[in-house]
Amino acid sequence: MNKFILIFISLFFVSIISSQISNIDSPERSEISGFVFDANTNKPLAFTNIGVISKNQGTVSNENGKYLLNISTLDIRDTVSFHFVGYKSYKCTIANLLMDSVVLMVNNIISISDFIVYGEDIDAKAIVKKILQNRSKNYKSNPLKSRMFIRNRYATDLIKLRIKPLKNSFDQLDDNTANMIERSVPAKQLSYTDFYGDIYSNNNSKVERKNRTKVSAIKIISLKDNDDYSEIENTFSSLFKDTKENEYWKVASGVFSTKINFKQDSIGNDTAYNVEEYKSSMSSWFFSKQINRSNDFLSMSSEESWEFLYKTSKYNYSLFGGSRIMGEDVYIIDFQSKNRGDYNGRLFVSCSSFAILKAEFEYAKGKSGTDVSMLGVSYKETIHKVSVFFVKREGVYHLKYLFRQEGELIGIDRKVELLKKKERFILDKTTAKYKVRVNYHVKNLNSIEILVINEQDISAQQFKNVIAKKRLKVKYINEFDDNMWQGYSIIAPTDQMKEYHKK
Repeated sequence: MNKFILIFISLFFVSIISSQISNIDSPERSEISGFVFDANTNKPLAFTNIGVISKNQGTVSNENGKYLLNISTLDIRDTVSFHFVGYKSYKCTIANLLMDSVVLMVNNIISISDFIVYGEDIDAKAIVKKILQNRSKNYKSNPLKSRMFIRNRYATDLIKLRIKPLKNSFDQLDDNTANMIERSVPAKQLSYTDFYGDIYSNNNSKVERKNRTKVSAIKIISLKDNDDYSEIENTFSSLFKDTKENEYWKVASGVFSTKINFKQDSIGNDTAYNVEEYKSSMSSWFFSKQINRSNDFLSMSSEESWEFLYKTSKYNYSLFGGSRIMGEDVYIIDFQSKNRGDYNGRLFVSCSSFAILKAEFEYAKGKSGTDVSMLGVSYKETIHKVSVFFVKREGVYHLKYLFRQEGELIGIDRKVELLKKKERFILDKTTAKYKVRVNYHVKNLNSIEILVINEQDISAQQFKNVIAKKRLKVKYINEFDDNMWQGYSIIAPTDQMKEYHKK
């Protein structure tokens, strides 16, 4: 009897395990959600590189250590590899992850004494100097087609907004217009935009910068605050409608002025889209600009962004230890700002090629970037935080993951005029004016995350043959839905995103 019960219990548990594993073929199990932790401290390991061996597929954990792995095209016997610099690689099958999706990684940092060979000292600063010396052979700008997931996050906090009317000669505006504008501008604004698609890039210096990136979207989802500017739009729309053929509008502040061009990017000038299609789309230029800016940063050509590589006299460097990541031995080098340096951080540098496999850095305490204040306009960069990870493919290092966060303070305290002008032969005449003094201060915090899911080399001609759309279809949503990215390889959403509700 006891033997029969034992067999029955064994078969019962086997059936449960089998049913759980078989669920991989059902829509409910098209992805695995889990966490990556340090095995000793239980600290979440942010930005862990996760890849499926023998498959050109993978993801990274988010800043809280959470990951989402698309398994819709995988087999339960496929092996998943977790890599985090300074830790032993962890490998397991899809079946294992279905049973337990929490991954515990073991520290694998070799002490300095063990890392020093034959008693020779290792000069950390000399290693850092070799990074730039070997940059051209380690990071090349060949044309690429890259499947990417890109997440943009924007947060704006209004510190102050005061608009004082000074002069008005428009019948459509009155003393309450300034108060109406103040009321309409929200104290806080928040938005997220997730992109999944193909990025074609050719960063050859012979290619004009604005033409180096072409975007092909598969899916774009945007969560944005539903701020109501209808009162402002209605007020000024009625104003602008009263414009004769020989009249135009300008916004001026002191000697600075700009002409308002109502025809630029107007719906009527593009026959490919109707009004509703424009409302549910966005310009591909937005993503192209971001990719170009990220590629400029990743080229390490900016002395300002990579100051610790160019101006080593401003920093103290120390060898923290060594490790091994994805088949390469790496130096782990910490750097701290001296009095004049801007950054603190850590570098993981290949012992053989002197390429950066991973870098983490941010402004040192009390440091900031560009800080200017003149003619009533102020701008200060307060935050610059970076985590970047490269992988080696055919002897060259390619981006796998980039997190870049930037914060800034912007202030304007100036007189601003809205002018209605009439064209004349010699000097155009101002026919009406709305003049105010604007005192505006805002804090912005913006970040971009780029996950390269897979990529392939293409020829310059193949890049040239790609025809990119000017506008990309976007799905705007009111709140996060767990199913909206099901079946895609993306970065797991943060709790803040999941709790987001449009106002």
